[in-house]
Amino acid sequence: MTMRDCPEDRRIARRRLLSAAATGPALVALGAASVARAGTAPAPGGLDVRDRGARGDGRADDTAAIQAAIDAASARGGGAVTFPPGTYLSRTLTLRSRVHLVGSGAEATVIQLAPGTEGDLIRSEGFFEKTGTNDKGGIDSFGLRHLTLDGGRPRNRKGCGLRVYGYGYILDGVRIRACAEVGLYSEWSTEGMVDRGDSMEAQVANLKVHDCGAGGIHFRGPHDSQFVNCIVYDGTTWGVRLEQGEKYSAVGCQFVNAHVWGRNQYAWKIDADFATLVNCMGEWAGAAQVHVNGNDATIVAGRFFGDSKDRHVGIEIGSADRVVYGTQLDARMSDLAGGALKFTNEGGSSKIKALIYQTAGVPYVGTPAATSLLELIVNGIEGGSATAFPRGSLSWNGGAAIVRHLSGVAAWEPAQVSHGAATWTTVRVERAAPGDTVAVGYSEPIPAGALLSGIISERTRKFR
Repeated sequence: MTMRDCPEDRRIARRRLLSAAATGPALVALGAASVARAGTAPAPGGLDVRDRGARGDGRADDTAAIQAAIDAASARGGGAVTFPPGTYLSRTLTLRSRVHLVGSGAEATVIQLAPGTEGDLIRSEGFFEKTGTNDKGGIDSFGLRHLTLDGGRPRNRKGCGLRVYGYGYILDGVRIRACAEVGLYSEWSTEGMVDRGDSMEAQVANLKVHDCGAGGIHFRGPHDSQFVNCIVYDGTTWGVRLEQGEKYSAVGCQFVNAHVWGRNQYAWKIDADFATLVNCMGEWAGAAQVHVNGNDATIVAGRFFGDSKDRHVGIEIGSADRVVYGTQLDARMSDLAGGALKFTNEGGSSKIKALIYQTAGVPYVGTPAATSLLELIVNGIEGGSATAFPRGSLSWNGGAAIVRHLSGVAAWEPAQVSHGAATWTTVRVERAAPGDTVAVGYSEPIPAGALLSGIISERTRKFR
C-alpha cells in the first residue's frame, strides 16, 4: 500500500505525528544544505549526445549515439556527456571510467530502456568479469547527475537501472524508476586502498528510486560510502539493502535524511557491519521497517511507522543464523503491533532507546541479551502510559513477558507478591536472584513516567 492508497485520516494522523517530531540534529540540516549546493551545475565543455545523432524524442533508438559519446569521452581521458531535455530510448549502455552523464534535470532528461531489451539500462564496463571476484579494479571516478533512468517496466522483464562494479563515483540529482530488477546495484572489493583515483568511497545525494521489482538499492560496496537526501519506495523486496561477504563489502556505509516507504518486504535490510542511519525513516514494510543483521549498527533520530491492522514490526535485531552485537538505537516508533522491537538474536553490548506509541499489540517480542541496555517509553496501549527502563533479561520472575500490556490498571505478578501503595515501596520478591528483572504494577492508574521495572540487586529493591 502506498501513500496514495492510504486512507486520508491515516495520512493526516501520520503527518501530525511527524510534525510533532520534525526537528533533527542541527548537523543533519547543515550537511543536507551543503550537499544540496554541491555539484548542481552541469560541467562545461561536455560532449552533447545530439551532436552524435541522438534525437531524444521518445521514439528513435538513441543507443548508438549515446554510446558513441561515452566512448569518445573515455578516449580523451574522461569528461561529461551531456543530455539536452528529452526522452532518450536506449538499449544497454556501457559506462566507462571518468565519464560523467549529465542531464538537464530530473524529468527534463529521461533515459528510458527500450522495450524488449530485457537487460540493464546502464552497466559498468567489465561488470560480469569483475562481479564476485574481489578485484580492486572496475571502473572509477564516474558519475551521473540531473537525469532520470526509466527501466521500462513492465515492457522489460529483466534488468537494473544502474548496475556497476566500481568505486569513487558520484550520483547527484538522479531518479531511477520502473526497473524489472533492482534500481541501483553497486558492488566493489573488500579492499581499502585503490590503485588509481583518490579513494574508493561512493558519494550519493538527492537520489530517488521507486517502483522496482527486486529492490530499490542493493549496495555491496564500495564500503564507507555516503548517502544524503534519498527517497526509496515500492521496491517489492526491500527499499535499501546493505550487504557484506567474502568478496564484496558495504561495511561502514552512512545514510543521512533517507526515507523508505511503501510496498517493500523490508524498508531497510542491513546485512553489513558498522552501518549508520541518521534522521532516517521507514514505513509500511511487510516484514520489518529495519532488519539489523550486522554488528555495531547506529540508528539515531529515526522514525519508523506501521499499520496496526497488519501487525507490522519496527526494528528486528538478529536472525536465526546470526547473532548481532552492539546496536545503538534512538528512535520514534508508531503503530507497530507486531512489535516495535523484535529481538530475534540480539547478542548484547547494545544501547536501545525508543519512544513507542501503539494502540494494539506488544511493544516488543523476544529477549535481548543481559549485557544490553534498554530504555523504552510506551504510550497508547488502552490509553495508559508508562516508562520502562529494563536491563537484562526482559521477563517476569517466572518467564512471562515483562511488558505484557501497559493498561491504566495493572496488578502485581507473580501473585504471591503483595501490593505496594506508597510512592516508594520496598517489595520482597520470592526466589529472585541478583540480576533478575521483575515488573511492578499498580492497583491505581499508572502515573506518567512511573518506573515500571527494575533489577534485583539483592533480595529486595525499591520501586517508584
